[in-house]
Amino acid sequence: MPMDMSRYPSNWRKVSLTIRRVAGWRCEWCKIENGAPLPSGRAGKVVLTVAHLGTPYADGRPGNKHDKHDIRRENLAALCQACHLRYDLDELIQHARETRGRKKIESALASGQLLLFADGLQMCRFAPQICHFVKPPVERFADFADLFSTDRQKNYYQKIRYCPWKKTA
Repeated sequence: MPMDMSRYPSNWRKVSLTIRRVAGWRCEWCKIENGAPLPSGRAGKVVLTVAHLGTPYADGRPGNKHDKHDIRRENLAALCQACHLRYDLDELIQHARETRGRKKIESALASGQLLLFADGLQMCRFAPQICHFVKPPVERFADFADLFSTDRQKNYYQKIRYCPWKKTA
């Protein structure tokens, strides 16, 4: 993913170079050298990146890894692509999930399809004009259907989720 340099301080290239130089041109976590062949055996070389760790401040304030202007040494680490990916993995998975959901909704709306089933809160976030949905049956719980009475199961699936855009009287 390309960097959006407008989110970084004007001296970021110098800061980044300094962090990698201080780390001895090695990943601070796995110690692989910058420019070494990829350990996976695939074609390519290891490239060091500088990660924002979100380290708390000395006065106790929490850090924020999304604050690209926080260039304290203890908040930055020279990491290889693999370690940087592992560090950001949960966030990347969540973003991918949101993007897939948004694109699916946009595609359905663009083609004129009516959306019968969708996760209420996610749908509202991406398409505020569509707010109320019936929760679809959850097939992975089909084995446990005999644990719930039919009425209870029906009530569970027919509930309308809370929608922050709906004005309640």
